[in-house]
Amino acid sequence: RSSDLLTLVVWRYGYLFVHYFTSPINLIEIRGEYSLTEDRDCLISYKHQTWRATRALRILFFKSAADDENKDYIKTFERTISALKFPVKLSILISPENVSIYLSNLRAQRSALEVKLEKLEGAERKSVERKIEMISALINKIEEGEQPLEVVAYAFVTAHGLSKEEAIINSRRKLKELATTLSSSLGCEVQELRDLPLIQAFEFEFFI
Repeated sequence: RSSDLLTLVVWRYGYLFVHYFTSPINLIEIRGEYSLTEDRDCLISYKHQTWRATRALRILFFKSAADDENKDYIKTFERTISALKFPVKLSILISPENVSIYLSNLRAQRSALEVKLEKLEGAERKSVERKIEMISALINKIEEGEQPLEVVAYAFVTAHGLSKEEAIINSRRKLKELATTLSSSLGCEVQELRDLPLIQAFEFEFFI
């Protein structure tokens, strides 16, 4: 029945709409044993006579896929996490990308450069030849099976406190330290999550 279908949709995806109604009037969303703070940047809960506050970062990596660089990057990442004085939870979502359109664009770029090459001489010709070689190498790498992946990474920190305010303040301090450490040591971009993106990251722990 249509009413049963509507109930199922609201139960499963209702979090996508709730924030639109609660944000303007500063209501606190309650999700099971967790609730979203008025500032909508922190998830809090009260359990075993202790307040817990959780915050999250989205991590954007900008690194080459070269094997040697990846090995060094992994070592740096391990050292960076080990240097922190508190636990950090990392969630990484990986999915293969559809490269058919990307390959078509690369081939079109190469064809345009090859046409241009016929009219060039000297240093300018060599520059275009190098560009064609780079594009051809990238096309071959993808066609030979090196499938590019889309990677979305999240980092979560949780702080405890005897009061809600203490837990929230401690979690803010931890998140700031984590963001500074990751961005400076790994050269990645970090974005603090709030509102709907924070809820979605939290949901990813249970559903993909």
